[in-house]
Amino acid sequence: MTAYFMEAQDVLFFRDGRPFNAGDDHHAVSRFPPPPSVIQGVIRSHYLVHKGIPLEKDKIRQAVGDAENFNGLRLSAPLLARREPDGRLTRFFPTPADACPSDDGQHIRARQVVSFRQHSHAARGLTHLVVSPPNSKPQKGDLGGYLDESSFQAYFFNGQAVATVKAGQIFQREVRVGIALDAARRSTESGKLYEAEFIRPQESVGIWVEMDGYPDFPEQGVMRAGGEGRALRYGSVARQEFAVQLGWKVDQPLPSNFKVYFASPAYFEEGWKPKDWGVFFDGQVELVTAAIGGYEVIGGYDLLEGKQKPAARWLPAGSVFYFRSQGGVCLKSAALTGRGAEIGYGQVVIGAWQPVDA
Repeated sequence: MTAYFMEAQDVLFFRDGRPFNAGDDHHAVSRFPPPPSVIQGVIRSHYLVHKGIPLEKDKIRQAVGDAENFNGLRLSAPLLARREPDGRLTRFFPTPADACPSDDGQHIRARQVVSFRQHSHAARGLTHLVVSPPNSKPQKGDLGGYLDESSFQAYFFNGQAVATVKAGQIFQREVRVGIALDAARRSTESGKLYEAEFIRPQESVGIWVEMDGYPDFPEQGVMRAGGEGRALRYGSVARQEFAVQLGWKVDQPLPSNFKVYFASPAYFEEGWKPKDWGVFFDGQVELVTAAIGGYEVIGGYDLLEGKQKPAARWLPAGSVFYFRSQGGVCLKSAALTGRGAEIGYGQVVIGAWQPVDA
């Protein structure tokens, strides 16, 4: 796969999955980075322009597929990244959902996984519980939106307390006011004011993604991206060895106690989990506990069919699941999701963990 780095030329607007109509729900929230389905749409649209494909349904499907068939396109999870002065990229991961403030209030650390004997309704039949470190004091406030590559490695694999990166250190949100337009009358519509939240990345901050499937895709250029078709300059970047590797070799046995961090959203039949983990694991596994930060609504617009895609609840990036097995268990696929594995959904980082007796 070829790695690309995409940088905004101005502001960007990637609306979240909630319905938005001027005069009704008048505030549009922007997501950054956008979900994989948005990135694949940007790439496929640019590829059509590059190839000079007429905007006819049959020709579009033949060239890039449709909403259900990606026609060979493969993507990694899009991650925020910053280009350093030496040209290397530093990636940023959403703060894991099992994090809590450390005693000094300046860092985060992982909650402990504590064994307990009595099942509770709140635990949904799970056999362990994620709790705060025993000496920590309850604190309110933002834990910080992201961990940079080295901090994520120290936190997830080595259990170290680390400092987080606030979203404002990577990008700023700018709210702008607009008014709905009546296309037929070519005028504004009375009383239909709205607010749209735009994203302005900090200097040298952009989106990192790996792509395969389009061997003649231009190595660099400018693409239209998101609402209002804002300019996104991109270029291929030299492959570098990152400290954190996405995925796990499918034929490599997992640790007996392993935890799964979701670097991108995932879809499961039961919302927060699948009906049967056997779809993803070759061998018997037990989910012992999970740290989940709510849910994420993902939908979108099907330009080919001219209609909204069905919106659904997805497991958000940053969620952490803890499993145990008798050993010898392997992954059946590199991604854990019921939808969108080809374009970067359900991409994970896997490590080992040890429970602490209560």
